[in-house]
Amino acid sequence: MRIPTNARELDHELARRAGTRDLILHFDIPAGILESRPTYDARVADMLETAKDELRRETGAVTYALPALETIILRVNASDALLATRHAATRKWGKGRCLAATGVARHVYLPGTLTGRVPRPTYRTMQAKDSLPNLALIQAYDAQRVTTGDGAHIGIIDTGVDYDHPELGSRFTDEKGYDFIEDHERPRDQNGHGTHVAGTVAGRTTGVAPGCTLYALRVLDADGYGSEAGVLRALDWAIRHELDAVNLSLGSAYPSEFEEDAFTRAIEAGVAIIAAAGNESYGPSYPACYPGAVSVAAVDNDCRHADFSNIWTETDISAPGVNVFSCYLGGGYAELSGTSMATPHVCGVVALATSVRKRSPDALEQLLETNCRELGKNDPQQHEKYGAGLIQAADTIRDAARLTKVMRWLRPA
Repeated sequence: MRIPTNARELDHELARRAGTRDLILHFDIPAGILESRPTYDARVADMLETAKDELRRETGAVTYALPALETIILRVNASDALLATRHAATRKWGKGRCLAATGVARHVYLPGTLTGRVPRPTYRTMQAKDSLPNLALIQAYDAQRVTTGDGAHIGIIDTGVDYDHPELGSRFTDEKGYDFIEDHERPRDQNGHGTHVAGTVAGRTTGVAPGCTLYALRVLDADGYGSEAGVLRALDWAIRHELDAVNLSLGSAYPSEFEEDAFTRAIEAGVAIIAAAGNESYGPSYPACYPGAVSVAAVDNDCRHADFSNIWTETDISAPGVNVFSCYLGGGYAELSGTSMATPHVCGVVALATSVRKRSPDALEQLLETNCRELGKNDPQQHEKYGAGLIQAADTIRDAARLTKVMRWLRPA
């Protein structure tokens, strides 16, 4: 397929190729005055499940209910999208089910898709390495003397993961996650990108937090393309399974009100959002630029700004993203470059910090940024390139442990 250079043109081309569109129906279901949260959640789930079944019978569409997001997804033939949207907007939903908004899901893809800077292996091997410069640069080895991330639960929203890889097998439980592309519980990677990302988060020798638990949430196909609807379903899964953080080394050049609302709900539920700043050199990428998300830029191992890494006002933190060595398909290893590779370094530090003490996503971001190493001090675009600076794992963990001790000391006996 010819790769368009315009995000909306790419969206149309992917829709034409797929032959289907995902429709998003977002509801506003008010809680009762004295209704408890568990009772409200159960009522919302029941109402959405009923509405989903009604729509399936009426339209013949594949339908999904996302109770944590008060949303229903309909997958219809592209030629039927407008008619299905009108049907949803005009039908009577019944008492307590107020349809707040409808829309067609846009597509998401790997960073660099529009500029030809999608991460590709520049070096492959079947041999592990004893030590990695990217992990040393962010103090990961020092931090691992204190914690390896035990007890933290991290979702990899990506192309899937090779969860049988020798570096990663012990990081997964019987519940591997979910494949939102093919709709089953075996989210295997058919691209390599998600496995590389997972390896940097938690690989036995390649990872920042080799003791955390991973879940593969596959929303991108073998070519690195997917639907916003898949991301929404993955966020709903993450909220309902009470994950601590999700890594999103993917995005789109333009925002979506449905996706922004979903990320807001995830953050409010305690799920930290760690996202790639983008490989287009300049401009915004979403979800990285949504409020509350941690936008991660890339630097090389000399802490210089990577030329592909987006320069933008929403940049929060930097991490190594050039020639990063990590896991790859077939039980091997590869070096890749991109903000996709920088992002899991930060997500790994989130896992380490969470294992010391669970915090809200906002408190976690503040903890990370406070302990960054300043970069680009004399650069007029310092913040746009580097954010708060280079993520520092050991300093973050020491600060997290110190704050935990203070909180215990202040707690009444």
